[in-house]
Order: sequence, then structure tokens, then C-alpha cells
Amino acid sequence: MLAARDARVERQRELAREFVIDAAESAGSATTPAALASLTLVVPGPDKNPAWAVEVFDAAVRCTIDAVGAENARHVETHETIAGPQGYLVLAGPPHAVKRRLVEVEDTHPWGRLFDLDVVIDGVPVSRAEIGAPPRRCLVCDGPAAPCARSRAHDLPTLASAIAEVLA
Repeated sequence: MLAARDARVERQRELAREFVIDAAESAGSATTPAALASLTLVVPGPDKNPAWAVEVFDAAVRCTIDAVGAENARHVETHETIAGPQGYLVLAGPPHAVKRRLVEVEDTHPWGRLFDLDVVIDGVPVSRAEIGAPPRRCLVCDGPAAPCARSRAHDLPTLASAIAEVLA
């Protein structure tokens, strides 16, 4: 699992070198800035490839492209890994503006709570706080997700039940 995450970070670095992805870098030039989006799913527990993952991930990719317009998708690649499905999209537009659109997708799509749509700058995901968005909500208690995940506040059967409700 750790090796898959390391590979994801390395691929992000490669794409950052290949594409112009920093708005500051292209300021004052004719080059349109681009954002690197890293797509994964929220899948608690050891099995990162449950039966529903492919369909939900495909929806996440489609919604990400739709959010910025297909004409603005400069590069799209997806992979199935032991850590679950992963995608990398280079999208035309300033990274913080793209992040705002992706947060809207996470917050409004019926399966959006299962999408993890990050925009990465210099290897660091743009946080919701940076764009003035509220934190992700927990699948179970609707409180902020990060403290629940860190403390393992909810057991796997409870989380699985909450995911089943989202999928329904």
C-alpha cells in the first residue's frame, strides 16, 4: 500500500515537470496555467478495490472533466492499483479555481462523498481551507471527517453501512 502511494507521488512529480501547472509560473506569459488533479476514492478498511469502486471512480473522472470542460482536459490517465483506482488529470486553469470546482463536485454529486479530488501544487494538496470551503464531512456522523478518520471514531461495519447509503 505504501509503495502504491509512493508511486502516486512520483507520478505527480513527473506530470508537474511535464506540464505547466503553476499559475505564478505562467503569469505574464501566453501560457494558460494548469492544475494537476489527483483522483482517488474514500475507501476505509484494507480492501481498496471493493465491487463498487470502478463505477464510482469512473463517475469521479467524468465529473472532474465536466467540471472544467472537456476542452480543458490536457492529460487524463487512470490506473487500477492495490491502493484502489487512481487518476491524474492536467486541467487548464489556475489550481485554486480548479480546486473550487472539484470541491463543488465532491459536495453536490450523489456519490461525491466517496470522491477524493485533490489539486496538487509542488506535491502538496490544496486544502479546502485555502479556498474558503468547509472541511469534508464524515460519512457517519456528518462532523469534520479528518478527526474521525484520525481517531478511527467509527468501526468498519458502520462505515460500510454509511457507504452503502451513499451508493443507494
